[in-house]
Amino acid sequence: MELLLRRGVDPNLVNDDGMTALHLICRRGQDDDLAERFFTVNTEVGQQVLVNVQDNLGNTPLHLALSRGHRNLVKLLLRRGASTAEPLHDICKRDQDDGFANMYFHINAELDRPVDVDARDQLGRTPLQLALTSLLPDAIDALLANGAALPSAFPPTVDDFRQRFNPVKYNENYVKLRIASGILVVIECLDKHGYEMDQTIAFEDHEIIR
Repeated sequence: MELLLRRGVDPNLVNDDGMTALHLICRRGQDDDLAERFFTVNTEVGQQVLVNVQDNLGNTPLHLALSRGHRNLVKLLLRRGASTAEPLHDICKRDQDDGFANMYFHINAELDRPVDVDARDQLGRTPLQLALTSLLPDAIDALLANGAALPSAFPPTVDDFRQRFNPVKYNENYVKLRIASGILVVIECLDKHGYEMDQTIAFEDHEIIR
């Protein structure tokens, strides 16, 4: 890789899928130092790496790094200027509640870069809406601590959960158990931030896990 870059290869060339070398690095199974070396060599030879290029499916390198849970790569890309809009939505759609939201806010604060916590995706959903439906209490906590507003359509409906956890598998007992336990943890999280659940919401919870 270093040899090719030092011989003048364009780091931003795309393949038939619209992917650059950075996309391919972020799609790998390893969260190692390859991307760091890639940026370092390009800096040394005076070539700019475009970090926000979208492939044919609309994915940026940051999207791919997030989808694979590559914490080191995500940190590196954010510090290299990766977009700060849609990634927060991607974090709140993850299956794992592994501190990515806190890391995201911390890095952007470190770079003095504002984050629109109530930004809406193409379907009109905020990050908090997605985190609530994905039952990610750590992400919810980070969003509320950074000023996110509860969505007007609250709490999530049965259909919201059914779509989030796959309509085909929704009636499986293990899925319903995950949702039921997740709702209890989310309620505790909201209570910590001063929100109270009324009987209407309790009834909705019963409908969701019935």
